[in-house]
Formats: sequence, structure tokens, C-alpha cells
Amino acid sequence: MVSECGFPPPRHPGYNRGMSEREAFIAVMAVLVAVLGLWFTAFYIWLVVRIINRQERWAKRLAVWLAALLVAYVLSSAPMRSRHPACSSIVA
Repeated sequence: MVSECGFPPPRHPGYNRGMSEREAFIAVMAVLVAVLGLWFTAFYIWLVVRIINRQERWAKRLAVWLAALLVAYVLSSAPMRSRHPACSSIVA
């Protein structure tokens, strides 16, 4: 029941419909990516603090290995691969 002042606002069609499986999957993946991003950020901050404060040899070695993996990933052209048809012409 809408009053004269227009509150509550009218609902658009499909307002109360449930999410499809695809939409639910995308929502779960968005949360998962956010959580993993926070976890990786916390891990790297912890590692840097460990290297600076305690100067432990294993932490320095781990940092070198992680940097090497990052460089190898970028050089492997894996970030350029795409399933999108518009981007497929970029990668030979």
C-alpha cells in the first residue's frame, strides 16, 4: 500500500524473485575473491614485518621465491589469456 508521499517506493518487476544458480555462483565467487585478497594482503604484510624486524633467513628466501613466481607468471603470458571473443584476437 503506497501512501500519498510515495513511501515505500514502488518495487520494480522481479523484485522478489530468487537468484539463479549463475547469480548465486557469482555472488559466492565475489566473496571468495575478496576474502582471498584480504588473506594474501595480510600474509605479505606479515612476511615483510618478519623480514624487517627479525631478519630471518627463511623469510628472505620465501620472499625471493614469491617474487620469482610472480615474475614467471607475468612472463608466461598467462594474464593475457582470455575466453572472451573480443579479446581472442589479441593473443596469437
